[in-house]
Amino acid sequence: MRSVRSIPTLVSLILEWQGRLWLATGDLRSVQQSLETQARKAQALSFAQQLAAQILQGRLLLAQGKAQQALLELERLLKVAQEHQHQCNALEIQLLLALAHAACNQGREAQ
Repeated sequence: MRSVRSIPTLVSLILEWQGRLWLATGDLRSVQQSLETQARKAQALSFAQQLAAQILQGRLLLAQGKAQQALLELERLLKVAQEHQHQCNALEIQLLLALAHAACNQGREAQ
């Protein structure tokens, strides 16, 4: 039986994937605006939704060329994801960390 998701959960998922699409098309301003809107409503979001938004923020930092800042944020998020046993998010963060290390010319850490 399929689980029924609430409207706020679906909206959050749509915003997350819309943000990824904007990143893919280079529309960084729209990603930033979406993240700012979600930040204003952070108290209404579940932990998983907040984590997804923070991961998107890390992706945005990478896209903006702010790899060092992304590295710090993603390292923090990895600890949080692991502490809460969000393995899929932790794996995604590890992949983003590899990209951030590569962007910082830290090839050894990127591996």
